Amino acid sequence: MASSDEVEAKRCPKGHEIPSVPRILQTFSLVESDVLCVYVVGSHLWGTCSKHSDWDLVIITSSAKRTGPAAVNVHKHKLDAWILSMDEYTGFIKDHLMQALITVWLPQCFVMKQTINPKILFEYSREKLAAAVDKMHRRDMEVARKHFIKSDCRGGLKIVRHCLRQMELALGIYQSHCI
Repeated sequence: MASSDEVEAKRCPKGHEIPSVPRILQTFSLVESDVLCVYVVGSHLWGTCSKHSDWDLVIITSSAKRTGPAAVNVHKHKLDAWILSMDEYTGFIKDHLMQALITVWLPQCFVMKQTINPKILFEYSREKLAAAVDKMHRRDMEVARKHFIKSDCRGGLKIVRHCLRQMELALGIYQSHCI
């Protein structure tokens, strides 16, 4: 039996142990007090992961005190993080970027840390939603096309499925005018 100081590890629906927040913070050299939210997305969320899959994360920080581009993707130790400042995240939510909006609908097991409610940042705009979906669709279909050209049908289909999932979420926003 675990001691009172130990916390049972979270697991994804496929039973894989989700990396702990302390491990994530250590891997990316982040300070806990600066991290507002940590979300698990990607193949573990969609149930398409294997035991060898990396962990895709969205990390929201209270400041932009880091070097490099505004929104950074960092790959370390089977962890792939999209690290955003709160201002960047707010901008992506307001611009209806599906990669940011998806954090609103996550099952609780994929919310590792959350100190803000992203729903309050969202104001529906049909024009912004259409532009975001068009940009996402064009980008994803180009990536899928490159996979198909290289005879990587599995990789291409994975991208197409991902795009369709995000388009389904966008359709829900369009129909309800909210998230």
